[in-house]
Parts: sequence; structure tokens; C-alpha cells
Amino acid sequence: MEDAPGGDRCLNRWAEENNRIQAKICTDPNLLLQRRQRCRSDLDILLQKIKGLPLARPSASLELSVAYNAVILHINLGNGVKDECNQLIEETLVRVLEAHGLDYSNETSSALWKKAFLAECLQELSPNLQALAALQSLVWVAQGNVEDVLGLFRLFVSFQVSNTGSPTSVLKTWAPAERTEAAAKVLDPMRLKEALCVAVALQQGLHRMGAGDPVSAFDLFQEAVDGQCTSALLAKIYNCQGYCLIKMGKPQLSLQYMRQSLQLDFRCLSALYNSSLAYRELGRLEAEIEVLNLLYKALCLSSPEAPAEDPGLLIKPEQFVDIERLNRWARAPCSAEIKYLLARRCLQSQRVAEAAENFTELLEALRHESYQEAPLPSPAPLPAIAEVFLEAAASFIHDEKFDDAASVCEDVLAKSQAMIPGRLVIDGAQEARSHTETDQINCVLWTSAARLFQAVIQGLLGEHKKSVEEFSRSLNVLLAVQFTNAVDRGRVIDPAAGGVRAKDMLVFDVLKACSFIGRGRQFLELEKGRDALLNAQLGLQTSPAFPQATAVFLSCLWQLNRKEEAVFQWRRLQANKTLSDQQWKATEQFLPLFLLQHINHKFYTNEAVLKAVRESAEGGDGGERMELEP
Repeated sequence: MEDAPGGDRCLNRWAEENNRIQAKICTDPNLLLQRRQRCRSDLDILLQKIKGLPLARPSASLELSVAYNAVILHINLGNGVKDECNQLIEETLVRVLEAHGLDYSNETSSALWKKAFLAECLQELSPNLQALAALQSLVWVAQGNVEDVLGLFRLFVSFQVSNTGSPTSVLKTWAPAERTEAAAKVLDPMRLKEALCVAVALQQGLHRMGAGDPVSAFDLFQEAVDGQCTSALLAKIYNCQGYCLIKMGKPQLSLQYMRQSLQLDFRCLSALYNSSLAYRELGRLEAEIEVLNLLYKALCLSSPEAPAEDPGLLIKPEQFVDIERLNRWARAPCSAEIKYLLARRCLQSQRVAEAAENFTELLEALRHESYQEAPLPSPAPLPAIAEVFLEAAASFIHDEKFDDAASVCEDVLAKSQAMIPGRLVIDGAQEARSHTETDQINCVLWTSAARLFQAVIQGLLGEHKKSVEEFSRSLNVLLAVQFTNAVDRGRVIDPAAGGVRAKDMLVFDVLKACSFIGRGRQFLELEKGRDALLNAQLGLQTSPAFPQATAVFLSCLWQLNRKEEAVFQWRRLQANKTLSDQQWKATEQFLPLFLLQHINHKFYTNEAVLKAVRESAEGGDGGERMELEP
């Protein structure tokens, strides 16, 4: 059969048919989708004709080339690797082995390729085998199997590269043979090699990035950048490199990569988000907020059209990369999450008017639009909605929008109050806690904070009796929780070793202290000096390092005309100031933002009284000034 003239004529005719299809694709890269699909169908039919002949060596070279072309179009039109690609490659390889009398039974794909490249009788087919092996490698890369790819390439480049070479050094050494066979290929294997190098480097870079190794990830991404990429993919790679640089402590340099990313593809909004992170690292608040505002506006606009890509690219590296993993690193938060970041950063930087405005817009959006987390994890997910509302309330109180603050607190109470247990006993010696216990603790915390905020609002409005009632309600909620085996409040807790329980206790203590000293302030306004001093003392005992507790306690003593005692206490506290500052600094790290911002409100201090205490104490012995202001 091998020498039959009829067989030769068939092979020549099929080679010409393959070349006509190849010419149609290569000379007109703008072929419409339907025409490309017809070309793929024609190649599939041609391949079936070839397989209709008895197995013969002369047809092996042609079959390898036609199978190569068919797989290329399957990948191109399928927008990635499908099962039929792997199947088509393996069937072709098996037929070649069988045609040359080589056993192929019960072998894995890797073993089949090893047998093919080690067989002397297949040396003349090596160029076509290598081209198909490169396609097999891309299929494996798409499946996350890079090790098999490197093992396969070492079969025909091992004499040039050591086994310890970097992932792409083995691939880059491969030099595809120039065309010598009659059947032309729709894609130069050199282009295939470039796509493979990019895909492997990018896949490995994403893996190292996920493993927390930004230095190795950056180098691998650089290898990917050096290859041929579409502008959209290149933009994502630059963005990933910029993120790596932030993690490497080089935020200024990262901004250059973010800029390149946006110049290539303005839809890569993750580059804007990562730019805001870089500016935050640099301490450039104005630039950070400006970028977040720009990102918010971009997210609210309709999605722009993608930049035009080269239609002649039959194979693109992104078709073989874990797109879900890539998108995880190359996606921006949603508009609600960005609006929250804007509000939060303004609140943290004491830009209360801007914070209140942003929180107002955010709450409006959350009330009228259901916020749903995207399928992929967000780089900046919203915290619990109750915490968002309480941060909003804190900003409204600072901005003297008391009605808005009270309304938000009511929303929090409506959702969290009903979930509070009658009594909750927590073992302070245990580190872990159940999901149910976490929910209960959070609901207690949110309800107490909402009551606390309402009490402050009433006090600022001059409703002192109502304020006392609300402070008492805030305390009663907290008293329903009992910590057993609690840590000593006088001991400094290491944030890294304090554990979940220690943090819970410290937050609860600060909340209790706020309620005690707030109620003490209101008792002073109601001229109930004894009750005022008792509450101030309880606040100081509950959280001894809390500066506002110290300030209210001293204010009570002074306003009750116990001025000598106030001066004595000021000096005693001044002597322990270093330890108190250390304890409070450790405590602050555990406090949620809504509470941390709230305790700095002027409601808890009386500047005129504190100034009088300080001047009296300093005038007596000229001692060092104690900073009592928040």
C-alpha cells in the first residue's frame, strides 16, 4: 500500500487540499467567524479521509500536519482548550506509533510522547512531532500541568538545557524546524513557541503570586511580558507586576507599571485600584482619594469597548492560562465597595464632611440596590453592613447630622437587637469561637454601639435624661456577656499573641468605659455630682488606659470642687503615662473604626476644665505637661 500510485495521488491531493485551507486562513486573517468555522470543518473532514486509509508511514507526516492545523482552529474557534483538542492530539500520536510498529497500549500521554521521541524510526518525523508536542504542551498548561510540559520538552532539547533550568529556559531553547514537508501549517510553530513561553511564565507567576512570593512572581511576569501578548493581556500582566512591587515595598515604582497597564487597556480598572494602594503606602492621601474617585466614576459608566486586537492571532496565550486566577488578581472592587473605601479613608483622615457625604451616597445605594458579592473574591469586600452603618453614624455625629445618625442607628438596632442572647458566657482562655458565637458577639457589639451613639446624640441635643437612659441601655446590652478566665486589664496585650478572646474583651471594655463616662458627663449636666463621679470612676476602672476616661474622671473631680484631689490624680496619672500610652496603643489596634472615630469626639472632654486642672498642676511644681486631649 505504501508504494501504491493511488495512495501517492491521494496524499498529494490531500496535501493540496490542506494547503488551500491554510492559504485561505493565512492570506486573509480577517476571515469572518462563519468562514473560519467552515475551514475547521473542512480540516476535520480531511483528517477523517486520511484516517480512512490503512495505517502507513508515508501518510504520517501529512496526518501530523493536518491534525496540527485542525487543533489550532479548534482552539481558535473554541476560545480555549476543549476536550476534543486533547483527544485529537492523542489519537494522531497513537496512529503514528501504530504505523511504525510501536506498542502504545495502556500508556499515559506523557509515556506516549516519550516513546515517540526516543524511537529512532520516527526521527524523520521529529519536526512535525515537535510542533504537535508544543500544542500538547499548551493543552497541559491550560490544565495546570506545567511539570509534564517541561518533561516533554526535555525529550528533544535536553542536550542543550540542564534539568535545573528555569521554566521557560527549556522552552526558549527549542528551535522549530523550517518547513520542509508538502503540507503547510496554518500557524508557524515559532509563534506557537512564543505563546507557550508566555503561558507557562504567566501561569507560574500567578502560582507564585498566590503563594505569597512577589519577587519570583514579578520575574516570571517579566518573562511573560517579553513574549507576544495581546494588549489586554499585557495590561493585566503589568498590573500584576505593579501589585508585586507594592508587596515588595516599592510603591513608587509600582505606579509606573499601573500607568503602562492603563495606557494599554483603559478597562483594566484594577490598575487604578492598585494605584490607590500604592499612594496609600506612600502616604499621599490626596492622590489616593483622587484615584478612588476616578475609579468610582469609571465603574458607574457603561463598560467601554475592548481595544481592537489583531484578528490574525490564531493562538493567544490567555487561552491557556487560568483566567479565573488571573482575573482574581486583575479585577477592581465594585462601585459600592469603592464608595465605601472613599468614605472610610475620609473618616480615618478626619475629613468628616467628605466622609459623611460619601456615606450618605453609599447608604442610599445600599438601600435601593441589593449588594451581592461577585463570584470571584473582591480585593476590598464590604464588611458587615452593620459596621458600615455604624461608621456612617460616627461620621454623621462628627458632621453634626444628628437626625441622619439617629436614623442609621435605628436601622442597626432593627437588624441586630433581636439576635442578642439573654446571657452569653465566654471562656476568655479559649482562642477559637464558633460561627454562632461570633454572630452573637457581633450583634451585642453593634447593638451596644448603636445605643451609645444614640446616647451621645441626645446629650449633644441637650436631652440629658434621655441620654442617661440610652447610656444605661448600652451598658445593659454589654453586661449580658460575661467573660470567664479573663485577662488582667492592667497587662499589656501583644496584638500578635493576644488572640480573639483578648480582642473581644478589650473592645467590650472600651465600649463599657464610653457608656460609663458618657453617663457621668450627663449626670454632671443634671447636677448629680455623686453619680457623675461614680460613673467616671467605673469608666476608669474598666479601661484604665483610656484617655477619655481619665479626662472625664479629672473633670468630675474639678467640677465637684475637689480640685486638690484632681491635681493629685493628674500628677499620679502623669507618672504612669508611659505605661498607659503603651497599653492604649495596643488597645487601639483592636478597635473597630466606628468606635475608634467615635471616642475622639469632643463630647467626652471639657477642654476648659482640663486646661484648668493642667495649669494648676503645672503651676504647683512645674512638672511635665500631661496630654489629656483626645
